Amino acid sequence: MLKLKRALYEAYGGFADKRFKRLESHSVFAVDDRGSRDLAGDGKLYLWFCTMFADVKAADAVEVSLRGGVPVDPPVPEWASRAGATLQTGGMQNSLQFTVTPSTLPLLTGLADAVAAIVRPGVPRYSEKAYKFVCPRTAASLFRLRDMLERAWVAP
Repeated sequence: MLKLKRALYEAYGGFADKRFKRLESHSVFAVDDRGSRDLAGDGKLYLWFCTMFADVKAADAVEVSLRGGVPVDPPVPEWASRAGATLQTGGMQNSLQFTVTPSTLPLLTGLADAVAAIVRPGVPRYSEKAYKFVCPRTAASLFRLRDMLERAWVAP
């Protein structure tokens, strides 16, 4: 389990809560690629921002949570239903939660594809204007997490 935590720690620059430094004491990582341009004037994330966290549950299991501005236009609910993920909607405070293992790693690809499909040219208009920015970034972060976990689980 420490190997996976170390890989996430190095890839994402530490834990979600920056007060923690020891791998043995914490397991939650912010994997949404947030930066200074995602913060409002008060230093908090914009409400439309889709936060993503990876919580290491075991050496071969990571719980992925998306909160806030989670895109919920079709085909994301369809993906959640097929994947057995927990999707809760309520405006800009949506949440999506599921567990990834080495054998279910393609779930991240499926979700990233579903999120990206919301704003694909030629599809009907999406419900939230912010999706124009949220969907491509969320999909890119999901692909990055998938690639990072794949390397961590395959490496000797």
